[in-house]
Amino acid sequence: MLLPSLKGSFHLKPETMPKKHRVNFVRSGKSYPNVLGIDPGYGNLGIAVAAVLPKDKLKPFHVQHFETKAVNKHKRTVRKSSEDFERTKKIMMFYDQLVDFYKIKLICSELPHGGARSASSMKGLAIAAACVAHLSARGIPVIQLSPADIKESWTGNKNATKPEMIKKAVTKFEDLPW
Repeated sequence: MLLPSLKGSFHLKPETMPKKHRVNFVRSGKSYPNVLGIDPGYGNLGIAVAAVLPKDKLKPFHVQHFETKAVNKHKRTVRKSSEDFERTKKIMMFYDQLVDFYKIKLICSELPHGGARSASSMKGLAIAAACVAHLSARGIPVIQLSPADIKESWTGNKNATKPEMIKKAVTKFEDLPW
């Protein structure tokens, strides 16, 4: 099964990963469950798939950026609502394929929040939340986390910047193909 190929994304199947990125997740005849982490978005989103090892340790083995692009507004040939529908469908298909391929047992997702944003941004956040809710409707437990919760647990600072978060991830998991 191939994951959707969109600009900015890369696709790894455990059996096709370079050897330095492979992880053996079957030990002593036991298979460890996989968890999906989602940084949801409408135009851009990020995911990480990790195995849950003994003592609740996580070993990430697939990270990916996924992007949907708006049609050029000056050359529009479809209604905006049709474009929104297609972009939403691509995100849901992407999530479904990840869940099915990796046999995901649990999802941890940032809970999109609004704040003071434009109507267009709010629409994008609502679509991102609906896509994560779609996975919950499939019967997969979803743990919803606020951005502050994630930042504080990861860096110890609930006001950490995105570059600080990325630096920590790249340092901690330097064996992943960032």
